[in-house]
Amino acid sequence: MSQEPGEEISAQLKKCGLGLELNSDFEAFYVTNEKFVQSFGIDLVEYHQQCCLAEMARLQRDRQQSAPSIDPLEGQPSPANQLLTRFHRPAS
Repeated sequence: MSQEPGEEISAQLKKCGLGLELNSDFEAFYVTNEKFVQSFGIDLVEYHQQCCLAEMARLQRDRQQSAPSIDPLEGQPSPANQLLTRFHRPAS
């Protein structure tokens, strides 16, 4: 789940070979979830959500690191622009 958090839980269980001997995906999820909770104290849905949030945070961090640096806006707006914007680049 931590490697591919966007994938459905049932597909991930099948990839791991969990619950293959059971009759349905629901039964496989139920049995695996019970064992997961006993082992880690968190259910599969919560863990899956945490993996998704962690992946989003990693993507956001990577995007911010690769974004070009933008000079901060500073100075006072001209009287004509004062009502249009709070930001103004200093006159060159």
